[in-house]
Amino acid sequence: MDGCGELQQLPEQLPAGLISLECSNCSALEQLPVHLPHKLEQLTVSGCKALEQLPKLPPTLQELECSRCSKLQQVPELPPTLLIFEWR
Repeated sequence: MDGCGELQQLPEQLPAGLISLECSNCSALEQLPVHLPHKLEQLTVSGCKALEQLPKLPPTLQELECSRCSKLQQVPELPPTLLIFEWR
């Protein structure tokens, strides 16, 4: 998703087979679902200025990128499968 400026939250149930999720320039996005899909391998949040925290990350996550999310101060425990982690 890109440029969904009014979007405040995603549905609690995302597709179970989702392997990549990108939220860019969703400035009103306050939270991600508490339970991210178990097959998720890539998560990118960029320009989500209202996002304060990330939920528990799935054990399959390989890539996490967080940039320009000014209220996001910390991330949860990183899974051992994580290969790429970018924080800007």
